[in-house]
Amino acid sequence: EIFQRTLESCVEKRQGRTFGPPGGKRCAFFIDDISMPVINNWGDQITNEIVRQCLDEDGCYNLDKAGEWRIFADMGYISAMVHPGGGRNDIPHRLKRQFNLINVTMPSLGAINNIFGSIMAGRLSTSSPFHAVSPNVAAAVAKLTEATIELWQRTSNKMLPTPAKFHYSWNMREISRVFGGMFMADRKVITDDVYLINLWRHECERVFTDKLINGVDKEWENKTILSVVEQVYGKDLAAKVSGPCYFVNFLLEPVFDDEGICVDERPQSYEFSPNLDPVRTKALAFQEQFNEENKVGKLELVLFEYALEHLMRISRCMCQDRSSMMLVGVGGSGKQSLTRLASFIAGNFIFQISIT
Repeated sequence: EIFQRTLESCVEKRQGRTFGPPGGKRCAFFIDDISMPVINNWGDQITNEIVRQCLDEDGCYNLDKAGEWRIFADMGYISAMVHPGGGRNDIPHRLKRQFNLINVTMPSLGAINNIFGSIMAGRLSTSSPFHAVSPNVAAAVAKLTEATIELWQRTSNKMLPTPAKFHYSWNMREISRVFGGMFMADRKVITDDVYLINLWRHECERVFTDKLINGVDKEWENKTILSVVEQVYGKDLAAKVSGPCYFVNFLLEPVFDDEGICVDERPQSYEFSPNLDPVRTKALAFQEQFNEENKVGKLELVLFEYALEHLMRISRCMCQDRSSMMLVGVGGSGKQSLTRLASFIAGNFIFQISIT
């Protein structure tokens, strides 16, 4: 019904039982994720049967007047879907034959390397007019795309989607998110190749490891990241970046001008932290400040290791453009409280939808 109502809202009556786009125009009707409707006991997708009817017979029956046939003229239908398998449905062949099928494959490794390699080489270059980096950093940057593609290939070959792991889908978004996270770090803090690889490793853990649902998969992914570092950069550099790796964007103190006026209450700088002690100290200070400013809904969090790691993950996403995050866990595990604290650290206005 939703599909048909949406389709009818795009057309107007022309003559008789013929409907079409207004002004004598043609309409391109796009259907995204056409394979999502549930399959019933007879192997049919009810919504897609109406879609097939519109394509095959140029119309469908009126929902408000039984038995009245409506013709839709000057309509073109475009749809998109993911490859079936791993818990994702296919569409019936009766519907599939109505379309001209185009399979969009992944870009070649050379094209991916050209895209992201050029971006990173332009940002971290020895001849950059903004902040030139050292030659060893530039040499490490040249291999970043190779390392990211190698990790992406290993992960996509090993971590296949299943009905229980239907979100194990690996595409260009993962690669772009790794480099997008690296862009959060200022050029000035990347002083050597060890710092750069630590940053890359951290972003790979946030993009790839955090998406996995159990400890076995996460452990495999973390070992694979270090294995890729060893393969691309050598054992010496891999040994230097094998320790704990934390990057935080809320460790800086407020900035005051010469007259003592605060010009930046929450300065952000995505920097490396060798351990969690400074992170815990700063997070507790923000929690105390939150409780002073909010008399209702005070936070009394015990910031142990895992809580701090989750807080850093949430804070990282909140400071990225057009970023979103889904927290999955049992009730009472601190999802809402950590999100409130991370929102306060980022200087956001906290609003919660009330369900009535």
